[in-house]
This record gives sequence, structure tokens and C-alpha cells, in this order.
Amino acid sequence: MKDPVLGEDFLRSAVDLPYGVREEIVSRLGMFMNDPGNSRLEVRKLEGFKAWLSIAVDSEYSLILRHEKAVTVVGYVQHGDAAYKPDDRKVVPPHHLLPGDVPIAPVAALERLLVEEKYLPLTRHLLRIEPDVPEVRLQLREIEKILDAHLPPEARQFPTWWANQKGGKRPHAFAWMAAGWLVTKADVKSAVVTFNRK
Repeated sequence: MKDPVLGEDFLRSAVDLPYGVREEIVSRLGMFMNDPGNSRLEVRKLEGFKAWLSIAVDSEYSLILRHEKAVTVVGYVQHGDAAYKPDDRKVVPPHHLLPGDVPIAPVAALERLLVEEKYLPLTRHLLRIEPDVPEVRLQLREIEKILDAHLPPEARQFPTWWANQKGGKRPHAFAWMAAGWLVTKADVKSAVVTFNRK
């Protein structure tokens, strides 16, 4: 099965959840992508919504996704029994209109982001920027403060370290792209990176 794509609400609903819940979300998604018919997943169709599914994460949370032949979109993490009303226009891009910058979300990339957590603080930071702000410039030391960790030496030496990569193979790039941002300029001499909303 193809790697899933992220709906725009997924990370907002997941980044602040407890570690164990995030770990279980990634585990359940991996099980689903390997075997959608796995009976241990407790997959239910959402009543009244074609192709929308709910997968129990634990007793409190469910993973809401849309699964069609061509694409699986990870939509949202639902808390409790609240009725979730998917909005195809907002959460799930139609599979025949997937733009090139929709983040492909290999389960391994989600695991590195949500479970290993090294670049998760950057994702959280970018998600919290007001929606009407189109561009953000951050100094490398600001990014390190956000991460509460040092960037690798390559981040200070090579602008290509900051390249956008939608396939999720580079966890640092996946961290900003999954949050809806692209690096449009990496000035390693000035130690400033410019992010623009997709």
C-alpha cells in the first residue's frame, strides 16, 4: 500500500498528546497500512461518511482517516466519543487533485517525528504561528532554542541540509513540511532560515 498523506488537521490534533498516545497512533497506523483488514485494529466506518474510518488508539482516542484505493489520508485524532464530521475540503485533498507539496507521510517518518521527538518542538512552534503570517525568519540559534538541542554541523555549513523533501526521508525537513511550511531560503553565512507557508 502507498504511504499515506497528511490531512492539514492531523498534526494539530496529535503533537501535544501524551507520548504513549503518539506512539500508539504511529503503531496503529503502521498496522493499518500493512494490513487494513487486521481485526486487532477495531476499524469502524464512520456512519454517513463514505470512505471515512475510525481506528481505536486506546480507550480515549481514535485515529480518523480516509481510505480509498488510490490514497489513505490521515485526517485527525479524535478525543472521546465526540461526533466527528469530516470536511473533505479541509481535511482531505481529493486523491485526483493531490498537489506536489502535500506531505507524504511514511509511517517511519511519523514515528521519527512523533515518537523520537527530536524535531517535534519545531513542528509545534510552526503550527502555533498565526494563520495570517505567511513568512517566518528564524536564526539558527533560535531554532536550537526551540529544539532545546544543537543542530548538526551540516545545518550550519550546507544550505542543502535545509532542502524541502516531501517523502519524509529526512526527519528535520519532514518536521516543517508536515506543519505546512517550506524553507524558501537558507543563508548559512548569516545563520538565518526563511520559512514560507505552503
